[in-house]
Amino acid sequence: MGQIELFLNITVGLIMIILLAQLFGSMAQKVGQPRVVGEMISGIFLGPTFFGYLLPDIQGQIFNNETISILFVLSIIALAFYMFIVGLEIDFSKLEKSVARHTFFLSIAGFFPAAITGFLVAFLLYGNFVVNSNSLVFSLFIGTAVAMTAFPMLTRILEEKGITHTKVGTLALFSASIIDVFCWILLAVVLALHKANGYGSVLFTFFGLLLLVIVGYFIIRPIIQWMITTKFQNAIKDNESLPPVLFATILSLILLYAISTEVLGLYAVFGGFVLGVCMPRKKLFQKKLIASMEPMVKVFLLPIFFAYSGLKTQFIGLMNPSIISIIIILTIACFISKYGACTLTMRAMGYSWRTSSSVGSLMNAKGLMELILANVGLSTGIISEEVFALLIIISVITTAAAMPLYNYSLTKESRILQKNGSKPTSLTQKN
Repeated sequence: MGQIELFLNITVGLIMIILLAQLFGSMAQKVGQPRVVGEMISGIFLGPTFFGYLLPDIQGQIFNNETISILFVLSIIALAFYMFIVGLEIDFSKLEKSVARHTFFLSIAGFFPAAITGFLVAFLLYGNFVVNSNSLVFSLFIGTAVAMTAFPMLTRILEEKGITHTKVGTLALFSASIIDVFCWILLAVVLALHKANGYGSVLFTFFGLLLLVIVGYFIIRPIIQWMITTKFQNAIKDNESLPPVLFATILSLILLYAISTEVLGLYAVFGGFVLGVCMPRKKLFQKKLIASMEPMVKVFLLPIFFAYSGLKTQFIGLMNPSIISIIIILTIACFISKYGACTLTMRAMGYSWRTSSSVGSLMNAKGLMELILANVGLSTGIISEEVFALLIIISVITTAAAMPLYNYSLTKESRILQKNGSKPTSLTQKN
């Protein structure tokens, strides 16, 4: 394929990806769903199940092997940048002591029952799949997938509802962030076990990751802190965006960390996440850095990731009774172990049934985080394309169910709040 033809295919493909993501995202919002649900479906639409089935020649021409290779590189960069933002938004210094104990219990309830349930179900169903990983690695991976929570999506929902700074909002937010940290740590263990050629390989991965954390927190963090409080302090205050030198430094560090975690046998997204967690917690700096990165990441880069995932998702092969029954079993397992455990824990801590159910519904959503996890599993050979498609379906179902269940849980309280003309800040403990 010539360079001009490749350019045309990539350009046409990107136009389709960006516009469809916006279209499907807007449609999702109009029916009361999070935007990410529509964006995920837009990627699936471009894949072999829909676009490839209806217009196979055109789809094959635009999204050929060379095009998909370029989309793969862009999607990895997208995930590194996105996970950096996710890590940057986690700030445990804001966790109040009054909420800390409840956060601990909700985090435990949101992680361990789901992870154990997912592990057991996967272990029992292991023989139904043809995968390149052993039963332990496969089961641990599925356990991680079931335990995952859509922390970034939950953050946006709480902001839209105006309850981010309430007791329940803070509780849900920090619990979700802790659960996702647990999941990424467990995934690192799974990847190390999968790629290990012995204990030496596992130790190399572990100590390499530990070194990245130490360098990030004790060397990079102080340097960035000095840059934003001394060298560029006035420039940050006086301008709407970050100074180019500072912004370029951070972007370069994200890519460097992505490369480092890939070399360690982990996935590039780990690098972005680790660096984001290590960044200084200065409100103005965080706000302007996110404002500089988020539009490009969400409007341009993430839709590429959704499209790349969709191009690998084939649903036609899942249309048989045994696979459908597995999807139903795993979906029920997700709801019982995640929604059920979180709801009961909230109730046991003294919250109303409606508030408990609303938090449980949000914690059960998988969203983009599940999509990222599934891509890690597929690219490293832990799961097959069949299991990948299965996880995509579960991610869409749990995410799509989150808002209806959330709204239903709060119908009565929301009506009272609207009648009083106040924001839903009364989602507090039951007296």
